[in-house]
Amino acid sequence: MNRADKPLEKLTHQLLDESLDELDDSVLSRLRYARLEALKVADSQSSGAAFAIPRFPSWLAPVSTGTAFASIALMVTLFSFQPHSPEESSTILLEDIKLMSANEELEFYQNLEFYLWLEDETTS
Repeated sequence: MNRADKPLEKLTHQLLDESLDELDDSVLSRLRYARLEALKVADSQSSGAAFAIPRFPSWLAPVSTGTAFASIALMVTLFSFQPHSPEESSTILLEDIKLMSANEELEFYQNLEFYLWLEDETTS
């Protein structure tokens, strides 16, 4: 990781932490319940329960490893040949993160270009 990624990493970490703070109690309760259920299942399987998860097929390991390396190579290639400056790229990425984490209705995003145009018109 280079130095240019550090501010982006810190901001992403901060945005994700803030989004966790905004979760309501019902969602947090369901997440805790799901975690406890998963731990119970894992505990029962490790103690020799009748229903066990099938083992990972040995032939799939090289395939998944190759797929992982190909995905990483593709991402590195795509991100290394960006025509934008690093500041502009991080701004675009931060806008995308904000859009993905927003709680807006779908109709808002259908008219997003209009809202951006309207914002440009009012500022100029």
